[in-house]
Amino acid sequence: MRKMGLVGSLLILAILLITGISYAVSAEEQARICAEESLDFFRSTMEAYYRDFNFFSQEDVKLAELGTPIPRFNINDLDMYDHLINQVKPAIFYVFPVMVDGEPVTDLTVMLENGKWEKVDVGGNLCQTIYDVSKREGFDVADAKILGFAGETFVLNNKDGKNFGYIPFYDDPEYGLKSKELMSSDKLKSVLGEKVEKMSKINKGLNPEEGVSGSMKTDISAPFKQENIFLRLANYIHFILKK
Repeated sequence: MRKMGLVGSLLILAILLITGISYAVSAEEQARICAEESLDFFRSTMEAYYRDFNFFSQEDVKLAELGTPIPRFNINDLDMYDHLINQVKPAIFYVFPVMVDGEPVTDLTVMLENGKWEKVDVGGNLCQTIYDVSKREGFDVADAKILGFAGETFVLNNKDGKNFGYIPFYDDPEYGLKSKELMSSDKLKSVLGEKVEKMSKINKGLNPEEGVSGSMKTDISAPFKQENIFLRLANYIHFILKK
């Protein structure tokens, strides 16, 4: 019995160790480490120009901390015959809300470059918009997805088993879209298809009578490949020891 107890304890310890390592080297945790370091890097700039970053005071900048990241996705190959949500693929970006008193104030973006997470920039109000729309519509912010497509930004979310999308920044009168106004995912897919078709005609000189249907090639994502597991684990340990 004692031997079985020892084996059981070792097994539990092994599972916990594997789980801990998996968490430490995950894309989200490695991106968070980069974002935490980037927040410290940008903090002095945000203090000096706090109004430009949507803060009320320099004291708020000192209190700022990161919230849960909102992942960015791409669609490499738009297929008009498949559900939009089935086509999104992880991009090499995470957008972190910079929070004060539990509310998003500005954004901090990191990206995967040559296997390693690097800071991109700080600023903007995309996360604040996502939080505001989620609160208004009863969405869970944790389900939000930022979708980059053909050089534009969209947001996806779901409620009661149905998927929705919206444009977060400006109205797009050409396609009859208003910012922050929900549309069904099928409507958004139709709009994306129209945009691709228009670009194809401009870039390739297609005859206006010719249509693009089925699978439509768009932006290609860079490979989502991090540096090797040992370097990621060392990065995590180094970050923990610094704290």
